[in-house]
Amino acid sequence: MNALLLSGVLCCFCAAEDKLVEQLDADFQMLLEDLHPAMVPLLLATAGYKDSPPDRPDKGGRIPYAAIHMLATLRTNGDAPMLDKIADNARQTSATRLTCVLAMYAAGERLKTPVLLSVMENERDLELRLVAILALRDSREKRAAGERLIPLLDDPNSEIRTAAICALKGPLPPPALPKLKKAIDDLDPPQAMVFIFDVIGEYKSREACEILAGYLSAALEDRDKAKHIYQALGGFNTASGKYFGEAGAHNDAFYRDKARAAVKWWHDEGRRAFSEEGDR
Repeated sequence: MNALLLSGVLCCFCAAEDKLVEQLDADFQMLLEDLHPAMVPLLLATAGYKDSPPDRPDKGGRIPYAAIHMLATLRTNGDAPMLDKIADNARQTSATRLTCVLAMYAAGERLKTPVLLSVMENERDLELRLVAILALRDSREKRAAGERLIPLLDDPNSEIRTAAICALKGPLPPPALPKLKKAIDDLDPPQAMVFIFDVIGEYKSREACEILAGYLSAALEDRDKAKHIYQALGGFNTASGKYFGEAGAHNDAFYRDKARAAVKWWHDEGRRAFSEEGDR
């Protein structure tokens, strides 16, 4: 197939794909317009919802992510007032409770933090626990969420630790900082290294700057830590309120130079400035 013909085929395919997406969007909007309160149990069926749940919740059930927007629309329209009661009912499956919480949040309501904490601490299913943990990032009950997330930083499951680190960006409890420091010192869990420096940076405190400056200093001598200099420098920029970098893509040598400048600034000026002004 020559280049011109291939280009024509791709253009036709892209045009057809665009029309398909437009049709799916139109169909979905029509579906939303046809929603009825009686559909709530049906939309929750995949999650394991029961009108009369047993004394002890059944195991199993999956969050029907595709149904969350429909439930949110019903809620916004005043056609799903029962979602509160279902979410609070510990006899319902965790998937059912989480689905209701997420639907209400999508409808513009506050997250039900007690439900999230209950699922996080009592559910055995890993996926459901992860959803509950990650949702705590947006909880307005920051003290309660932060206090309960900290112990998860020592969980034997690396996915649980990773989710907890991600969720900490919301509540930012100061007692978590020593554990976050240990995580970056050990480069564990490895999948969290993409965003953990950003979480530490959001503390915008002297302790956070000290941790990140220490990491940058170590990364200049440690090949494994050096792989994350870019992320650590970004976190330090946020924590310190200074900017060590330039717009655009740069090579490793550039970021190493900026890391040296950041460490030098912290030792020469930054630490003293934070002592005089307090945390940002």
